[in-house]
Amino acid sequence: MTVILGGNRFVDCQNILSHKGNLVLRVRMSPLHVEINPPPDIPGDSNPVVHVNSERSCGVFTTSDRAVALATLLDPEREIVHLTLDLRPLGMNIYDDPQGLHVGNNLFTMNVVEGAVTAISLG
Repeated sequence: MTVILGGNRFVDCQNILSHKGNLVLRVRMSPLHVEINPPPDIPGDSNPVVHVNSERSCGVFTTSDRAVALATLLDPEREIVHLTLDLRPLGMNIYDDPQGLHVGNNLFTMNVVEGAVTAISLG
């Protein structure tokens, strides 16, 4: 599976993001699913798990109806997913925009991470 996020490609990565060794963000197939686990020690809405799913998309929202992740299945045969992400409502300064993937003060753009257990590990 390939996840496109902020112009970066995460290819066959088990997890996209972790914090202090704990899973924060993962995308799964069959059916398409985005898993988000906010770290308990970070202030913010710690309960984002309002999922809205269809055959080719998955959305994760806060309980106050703010989208934190929107995944769209672009190519089912090759398992290519486009992910839009904004974890700021959850207290993490991580989001994507046309410039790339913002992680704190860092900007990731046009990178390929392949076969990683965790592509981005924080803390």
